[in-house]
Amino acid sequence: MIDLDIVTTALWDKKKESLEFLERVKKGKFRVYTPFAILDTLSSWRYESLKDSIKGFYDVYSTRIISAEEYVEKSSGLKIDGKKVADALSKAGVKEEDALLVVISAIFELDAIVTYNRKHLHINKDRINEILRRHGLNEISILLPSGL
Repeated sequence: MIDLDIVTTALWDKKKESLEFLERVKKGKFRVYTPFAILDTLSSWRYESLKDSIKGFYDVYSTRIISAEEYVEKSSGLKIDGKKVADALSKAGVKEEDALLVVISAIFELDAIVTYNRKHLHINKDRINEILRRHGLNEISILLPSGL
């Protein structure tokens, strides 16, 4: 999963590391799974051209867009209460929107969340994985683009 901050810093800030990473994505080096939550977040943004460019990237380069319905169905099938896991993550210092991405990544057994979010994700990755294990989910990797 590629977090919004990676795509935003490539398209808006032209950050070299982000641009290089997205070029690797465009060349098919990674399978990209995009949860509905990322696209929902975009819908509230005011900068239409940036929003459209980011949505366009996800539309074109996502191997799969995970819908809210798929998330509910998969978590129910695994007997996982995603809200309960997300609440535990939030109590551990993970922002609510990031907690949902973590839960989706774990439920769908994605290899990694690629993000620059050090404050809520990178710094808490051990705690995040402890919470996931406690709720019967596999650990996830939280990586910078340079880590791939």
